[in-house]
Amino acid sequence: MKKKILLALLLMLAIPLSIYAVIAIEHPAEHPIEHPIENPIENPTEKPINETDGMFVYYFGYERMANTDRANFYGDSILSTFSADRMGRFIYPDFFGGDLINDDGHLVVNIVTSVMSLNEADDMMQDMFGEEHGVILQPADFSLNELNEVLGVINRALHSGRDEIQYVMEVFRGCGVWNSINRLKVKLYPLNDETIALFRDIVVDSHMLIFEEGHNGNLSRERDFTTLPH
Repeated sequence: MKKKILLALLLMLAIPLSIYAVIAIEHPAEHPIEHPIENPIENPTEKPINETDGMFVYYFGYERMANTDRANFYGDSILSTFSADRMGRFIYPDFFGGDLINDDGHLVVNIVTSVMSLNEADDMMQDMFGEEHGVILQPADFSLNELNEVLGVINRALHSGRDEIQYVMEVFRGCGVWNSINRLKVKLYPLNDETIALFRDIVVDSHMLIFEEGHNGNLSRERDFTTLPH
């Protein structure tokens, strides 16, 4: 008698459980858990983006950030191969025309093609970072040493205290090395043939200079902040 009662209880419990199991199979959760990414990016600088898990990069919107991390790593690695003076300032090789990180987060290196060909520079990048290094190499006319030398001439002239410098200071609004264009950019206000001629006559005349209209306000020294720190 006890066995029959126990069997009946077990049957009563089994029926709703089987019904629940069928319902669960026919009606899965509305938002099932996604399959986890097998190889999430832990250090994007260790390998090029095209070798990483694209789903992770694009889904989370980290592509530019991953590119920038890698670009900074590559830039620092390149700079570490340069020698330095007693003050710790880099002594750049003659082929190096400066570098920057572009809008997509990629490292761009200016190569003075009169000193080193782009193919030679690419071989150097491959030796350092592998075949798929992703560094953008662009031809340049001037080395960073040359640009900085002319920038030094400008700085010394503006601080020379010469009487004629006051006329330049009235229109001068800033200057700096712009690695994106491999030139020295000088900002004047107003910008016209007369103020450009004034600057060239009194400060320095160089084919490395380009001129741009600055703001109508006080002097501000401007630099190309898209470049890596040097």
